[in-house]
Amino acid sequence: GSVDWDSPHMRSLYRYLDFCQESGIGVFLSQWEPHNCARASDSYIPLNTAHPRNAWSLAEGLDHLIRRRGYSCITHLILFNEPNNMSGNWEAWLALLEHTRAELDARGLADRVKLLGPDSVEFGDWLRRTVLRKHAWLDAYDVHRYALKEELLAGDLENGLTGLIEFARRNDPQGWSKPFYVTEAGTWPAGTGTQVNPEIKTYVCGLEMADYAVQALRAGVNAVSAWMMEDSNLPPGLGGPDAPDYNWGLWGDKREGFAFRPWFYTWSLLTRLFPAGSVIYRMPQPEKVRLLAARKDLPDGRTDWSLCGVNRRDQPVTVEWILPVASSDTFQVYEYAETHRPTDAAGFPQPVGTVTRETGQPLRRTLPPSSAVFLSSLT
Repeated sequence: GSVDWDSPHMRSLYRYLDFCQESGIGVFLSQWEPHNCARASDSYIPLNTAHPRNAWSLAEGLDHLIRRRGYSCITHLILFNEPNNMSGNWEAWLALLEHTRAELDARGLADRVKLLGPDSVEFGDWLRRTVLRKHAWLDAYDVHRYALKEELLAGDLENGLTGLIEFARRNDPQGWSKPFYVTEAGTWPAGTGTQVNPEIKTYVCGLEMADYAVQALRAGVNAVSAWMMEDSNLPPGLGGPDAPDYNWGLWGDKREGFAFRPWFYTWSLLTRLFPAGSVIYRMPQPEKVRLLAARKDLPDGRTDWSLCGVNRRDQPVTVEWILPVASSDTFQVYEYAETHRPTDAAGFPQPVGTVTRETGQPLRRTLPPSSAVFLSSLT
């Protein structure tokens, strides 16, 4: 059959890719579900995921976007979203991976886009099987992980992700050189569904997402992509006429005036102050406190530092970061506290002040109860 490269869905995709191309943003491209899945109420019926035609369509789409449209911003390809939920057939997914790798090789695209997977939502079964069976077919690893409140508070997210990364490095001869991403991240109370997060508009969500990010980076994750940017990403009624609308965004939809939610405060600081290319330092930390430091080497030879402390206690705690440099630095300080998190007129975080680290001395700071504090020399 023919392909309509000018359909409404394609034109929408072009708008996103145009913005990423112009802004220098790398894109992990994925399809929501394979063409061979039929939806029956809330379940997915695998028909023939392994059919080579699915791999052809993925490669043909990439060929069009990268070669004909010139979207060099596309850096990675994910076969489809959460295959253990969408099809549940690991062998069929593995066959699709094999066919797609062959298609990319045949078209000369393998050196222009990396295969990323398995993109499963879990703590490791699909990933472990993929590492053991076909690690050579993937250029990088990724999982989705939604952390329960109790898991975060106990620090178990860091432990679980550390275990997955170490497994890949032990069992894949190239594992140390392959990035590991969490490409869908969130926090939720036990019993919450995938459409509505009852805490998305609360202060605690912003605290828990900061905790999530610090634990993931301390575990060795290369990057974390939160679910999701804004509520308009998914249209009303997607789950059916009686289903509630998705509400996981950093900000609401038009009906809410696109207003920022509390977790925008911490997540926007994390993305600004811990940019790509940073070197992560896993600091010693007290119980129920998360500490992180990151070094960013600049082209002019200067070095900037960003620090984060997340206090999960209900009382203040004084912490220190011991940095492996002797120079003095001046840091802007941002605080996300329940009664104090200043913003500018547009709603973006504003610093509460500055602090200078004396040459060769640790940097100390008292973290308010249940808060996240950021310090950065980035300008």
